[in-house]
Amino acid sequence: MKQKGQVFTLDMFLALAIISLVVSYSGLALEQARRQAETYVLRHSLEQTANDAAEVLVKTSGTPENWEADINGLETPGLTESERGHPLNNTLSIIKLGWLRDLLRYDNWQAYQNENAVGAVRALFGGSDNFEINIYGADGGVWWSMWPGWDVESSSGSENSLEVAVVKRPVVVRSGAGMRSEAKGLQHLTAGPSGQYYTLDFLVNRGELDVFDWYVLLRPSGSTNPSVKLWVNRTTGSPDFSFPPALDNNIYKMRYHGADYTAVPLTDADNGGNPNNYMRVKVTGNPSEWVDVFVVFLPRCSPSELAASAPDNVIATLEVRLWR
Repeated sequence: MKQKGQVFTLDMFLALAIISLVVSYSGLALEQARRQAETYVLRHSLEQTANDAAEVLVKTSGTPENWEADINGLETPGLTESERGHPLNNTLSIIKLGWLRDLLRYDNWQAYQNENAVGAVRALFGGSDNFEINIYGADGGVWWSMWPGWDVESSSGSENSLEVAVVKRPVVVRSGAGMRSEAKGLQHLTAGPSGQYYTLDFLVNRGELDVFDWYVLLRPSGSTNPSVKLWVNRTTGSPDFSFPPALDNNIYKMRYHGADYTAVPLTDADNGGNPNNYMRVKVTGNPSEWVDVFVVFLPRCSPSELAASAPDNVIATLEVRLWR
């Protein structure tokens, strides 16, 4: 009987051990399944938030529609141009982009007076500061990158994150997006043997002087002809700019990174909503020669060469990155 009892006890011990192992492994399997499900839900949520943010940016003008006129009234940041009160899907507004990029500067992002606008942008990205917006040209080169504090940090930090959701949308920077409408009237300015004079009035809205970089873009009929001289906000004295020679592919800086490059600086003083700056243009040469003159502005710290394509329809890609 004693030996039978010992056998029974050993059998029970082995059975209990096996049961314990099964229960233990089952618990581990359940925990692993739970973690996988949680990771999937978090990943899906991250991707959905990034996708929704990209849709809002490229398919709406934001709320209110003209939020760039008063950044503190921003409710939802959209980046599309609008026409007759309707957003033009996937058409990027340089003005809205410039103001959003300016808001994301470190000092502005931390400033108490921008609390409402910062909160609106955070809300678009699920309440997170871990987001990045990039605009790429057709050749894949980066035109603009922005994230909270982009002007003081060398990178956004997404490259060091475990999970990054990336969403891309095609966009168009259409004709007129990077220049004032008044500039469209100064095309094919014909030359004269002793010089033909033209005047271009243009508007700089309040606050735009330092949010954007300001340029003059010339497109002459020849590589060195006609001769063009330009005065900004004056009509006498030595010209501010002359062509030829060409500077940076016929691009001339009027105000760049907050510094003035003209004898009389640009102004954003109110003029009853009317143009508050002007340019005097003299075109000299054979009457068959001509030049197009554009006032161009780009978000501050943009590559200057982008000014050359500002009057054209340009294909680009908007990318949203969101991480945790």
